[in-house]
Amino acid sequence: MFDPKDNKHPPERPIATRPAEPLMDEQLMRLSFGNNQGLLKKSMEIYLRDAPKLLISLAAAAEGGDFKEVSALAHALKGISSYYTQGGPFELARLLDQAARKEPGPEMRAEISNLSAALSQAVENLAAVMRERLSETGLS
Repeated sequence: MFDPKDNKHPPERPIATRPAEPLMDEQLMRLSFGNNQGLLKKSMEIYLRDAPKLLISLAAAAEGGDFKEVSALAHALKGISSYYTQGGPFELARLLDQAARKEPGPEMRAEISNLSAALSQAVENLAAVMRERLSETGLS
């Protein structure tokens, strides 16, 4: 724990999301899908279908202490998020994957729990933007 009296700074934490950054990276999506709107639509539909299931499984694995499974599920979420963003869900999933690969002691278990909750929220935020985009662009 950080103690200001010992003149040490708390460890730096990577910034997973920045409020000014859009949740979906248009340039990254163009690289991922080109101008193929049908493929983009299908990909978003798959994300909206699969990401919540992965999050439920991830939460159960974390609660049960199965950190190998937490790592695998975080890695899968990182992969499916990478088509849309390099921040938010992608970065949190990357951090969770790395944390779960270590031998988690009590403090790491708390960190994994915190990362899991943050990842869940970030995925929900991205999914909301996807649903809005699908309805606005007529892709739905």
